[in-house]
Amino acid sequence: MKIIDSRRITGPCLISDFPGAMLEVSVSDFNQDELIQSWQRHANALLNGVDWKPPISQFRKYVDGASLYISAPVDALYSATEVNEEAWNRAVADLNGSVSEPLSTAVSRLKEIISNEVNPQILEVKKEAEKHSVQFLVDDDFVSVGMGNGSLTFPGNEIPPLDEINWNKVNDIPVILVTGTNGKTTTVRLLESIFGEAGYFTGTTSTDGVRINSETVKEGDYSGSEGAREILRTKEINTAILEVARGGILRRGVVDVNASAAIITNVADDHLGDYGINSVEEMALTKFVVRKTLRYNAPLVLNA
Repeated sequence: MKIIDSRRITGPCLISDFPGAMLEVSVSDFNQDELIQSWQRHANALLNGVDWKPPISQFRKYVDGASLYISAPVDALYSATEVNEEAWNRAVADLNGSVSEPLSTAVSRLKEIISNEVNPQILEVKKEAEKHSVQFLVDDDFVSVGMGNGSLTFPGNEIPPLDEINWNKVNDIPVILVTGTNGKTTTVRLLESIFGEAGYFTGTTSTDGVRINSETVKEGDYSGSEGAREILRTKEINTAILEVARGGILRRGVVDVNASAAIITNVADDHLGDYGINSVEEMALTKFVVRKTLRYNAPLVLNA
């Protein structure tokens, strides 16, 4: 039994719709059920202890492994990984017949870690953005509201008072997500060309890089949430087309953009084996995470 990966979840993922932390572990099928039950019990006790309510924990098990997600505020995701790891360590101790430190001691230590990370202003901006029905994005360095030409971006440690943000200048733009096993980047480029001919100022991300109005501004793989946030904060665009790769979905989740459309080109037996995704059916469920970002009545295009 050992930890394989401990990571933050910043958007909708395979087993949750909300930010939090995911812990991936190796554990034999023989011990899975007992360990997961103990792990989840300790996770909920710790979440209650640090006052993250309601406590949400969800697990997924697979051959010789399991993962547990816990919910957390968006300004405390690093701390959430510590909470999840503590829950795991306590569950392993239970299985081995060892004695863990008192719950109150663990909670006090975790609360100190959390207090060093949290930024209440981030939560205030998030709440206000929801009130104005516009996008809210946050990462290690920046906080933004709105998207594209309607976005405002601030350093995380220099967020202005809410009454100094001109919400009349904040708006969202149409966003299309593209995922699938093959054809993602090609589809992004085709849509980029179509939107450009129609007079839109378009930003795109893909495994080839970041492009603004058909010009490459960054080369490399930007098919994850980092690339998505970068293009969505670009003032020169009024529509965005984002490639969403399997790895990004599993590692961090999808940026929740209230998308205007999403496309799943196809699903094949490729890239199996990572993060417990061992079959085409499981890969299809992974790709279908993009549906969680769609606004009401927006189309999901399949086998395109």
